[in-house]
Amino acid sequence: MAFQSSTGDRVLPPIMTLKPSSPSATSNVPKPVLPPVSCLAPPIPLISPLTSPADFTNNSNPLHIPQSTQPYLLSPQKPELTSPHTPNGHFHFQPDTPPTSHQQYIDQRSQPFSPTRAAGSTPPHMQPSSHHPGMVIRPIHHPYAHPIYHQQVRPVVDPASELLAEKRRRNAGASARFRDRRKQREREMQEKCQFLERRVQELESTDSAKRIAELEKKLEDANDERESTNKKFQEQEKEESTNQKRVYLMKIQDYQDLHQPLQHVQIIIDESLPMLNHFYHNLRFIYASSHFYF
Repeated sequence: MAFQSSTGDRVLPPIMTLKPSSPSATSNVPKPVLPPVSCLAPPIPLISPLTSPADFTNNSNPLHIPQSTQPYLLSPQKPELTSPHTPNGHFHFQPDTPPTSHQQYIDQRSQPFSPTRAAGSTPPHMQPSSHHPGMVIRPIHHPYAHPIYHQQVRPVVDPASELLAEKRRRNAGASARFRDRRKQREREMQEKCQFLERRVQELESTDSAKRIAELEKKLEDANDERESTNKKFQEQEKEESTNQKRVYLMKIQDYQDLHQPLQHVQIIIDESLPMLNHFYHNLRFIYASSHFYF
């Protein structure tokens, strides 16, 4: 866990209490004493906020104080503080460093700042270490100065769960795209139906619709006329057929009338044939007898 440094980020030191010096006041509950206001005041920036930020990689600005070299100071404590617990059960922090180091911090805070002194008067427990450049260096007595806070936590990810999650994301994206396409097709079909309905209404309300109605009426009239002519032709054919039949019947009747005399003549011929045959034989006999005598 890395603490990012910033000019406006100030962590307040823990609340500390002063143990009463007189033995008669041990029965009373000590009240918590806040650190001095000078410790709570934010640092005054030495550069204008309207100008570009200074380069922190080089020491070209002697008035700039790196944040890693500004430890948070505590109010002076008395050496009589031996127990971290008070009679009321509250826990109070007790520094591990001797009072001389706290007095040295307070003297450095009260004295005017000089870059050379700030660089050379760094306490031994605040010497620069091999931490990450973006990590805030806390004092040893800081409650969060534990190695676990300076470690970068890397979560362990199961490859199978990651594949399943990726598959779920892909399926969700595909289903969303399918729903979008289906909605788009529905919108397009609805728009097309509306356009066709409007077009039909426009055609019905314009002259072309009237022209179409007139043509349909003419077509119906032509169909009726064709049907009437067909009926006339059929009637004429029927009349012609009846006339032809009548003519044929008349001709047949004439033929029959002519056939009756012919039949009578045929009867007469049939009756006269034997007589003609007898007469023929008589003539031959006469011819033969006459030829014999001559």
